[in-house]
Amino acid sequence: MAYVSTAPVAVAHDGKGFFSRALDVLVRMAEADPRFQKLSVLSAMSDEELAKRGLRRDQIAREVLGGTYYV
Repeated sequence: MAYVSTAPVAVAHDGKGFFSRALDVLVRMAEADPRFQKLSVLSAMSDEELAKRGLRRDQIAREVLGGTYYV
């Protein structure tokens, strides 16, 4: 004998679609990358602090991502 239930099943849903959640995962993965963290730290520095390190603001991406990506 089979039983069929028509009662709605409560599913934990935050209102986001599949692709939105997948994108969130990719963003978290990128933010966990040490290069992204170094990029964030250098970007937060003032121009004077960067100059003490021998960098200019327009050189940050090349310094951090140099051989990994075409910058």
